[in-house]
Amino acid sequence: MTSVRPFLSLRYFVEQHYGTGAFGRIRRELAERHGLQLDLVLNPRGWYPTEAFLRGLDIGKELFGPDDFYERFGEAAADYEIHLFSRIFLRLASPAWMVEHSNDLWSRSHDSGRWTCDRERPTHIKGTLHDFALPHEGHCRSLVGWFRRACAMTGVRDVTVEHPFCRARGLPACVFDGRWR
Repeated sequence: MTSVRPFLSLRYFVEQHYGTGAFGRIRRELAERHGLQLDLVLNPRGWYPTEAFLRGLDIGKELFGPDDFYERFGEAAADYEIHLFSRIFLRLASPAWMVEHSNDLWSRSHDSGRWTCDRERPTHIKGTLHDFALPHEGHCRSLVGWFRRACAMTGVRDVTVEHPFCRARGLPACVFDGRWR
């Protein structure tokens, strides 16, 4: 299951970039194509099927998206999900701190998967997502954007995040490699 947060982030992103009613189009396509129903008014404390979120991402890309739709969504989701108070705190933290606490962040949105991280050096960290129930390459691409934007919020420059290994491509875990100055 996936909390309402990523759904709200997706709604925010598509409504901001593709106009009022864009999320409604995704909802309709989810129901018509996949039989996945989302509440007309999303429950602020609700949890919904992860499949609905992942298919919603794909439908959003299909309906609206440029090639970098997933990454752009991830960046917008970080902006939406990280509140003003957290942004002030992030300015005092580092990308490494954020990735090291990724299990706490992750469990607020997903009921499967766990993170491990290795600090390669002060400006390089590797995070690995294990056992996420539904590996999905588009979702991983959105995580690249999310981490890139969230790391930039800490005040570092020249953030790059790569995703060299993905379970959606048959590998045992998803690995994200972040660097910054």
